[in-house]
Amino acid sequence: MALASKRKKKQREIASRLLLLRERLFDNASDMARSVKLSPQAWYNYETGRRSLDAEIAAIVVEEHGVDYNWLYGGSLDTLEDEVRKLIEGGGQPPQPSSALQRKTAAKRKRASRKRKTHRDNDNNGADPHR
Repeated sequence: MALASKRKKKQREIASRLLLLRERLFDNASDMARSVKLSPQAWYNYETGRRSLDAEIAAIVVEEHGVDYNWLYGGSLDTLEDEVRKLIEGGGQPPQPSSALQRKTAAKRKRASRKRKTHRDNDNNGADPHR
């Protein structure tokens, strides 16, 4: 197998573990991206294998989510802590997001709700759309 082909295969394997981790921890990719300080598009590029995982992002994933490099790069569950291993295997509960992340997410939802309401009010000029 050619070296480039092996690299692509390895990149796809890592991407599949990133996707698995995200699916176990979060309801959507945006929350996962935020947890590792990336834009949703950048996270998507890593989790689909369009971009190879660099050491800086790998370190953030390891630090923030309790996985280790052996699992991330090699798929080994042997060195994971029990709670993380159960989560990856599908039997555990995801840890609660940090309170800072919860506050940011709640504030973002509140701003979006206000924006939708303002937009709706402006579109209808205050008139009831159901009449």
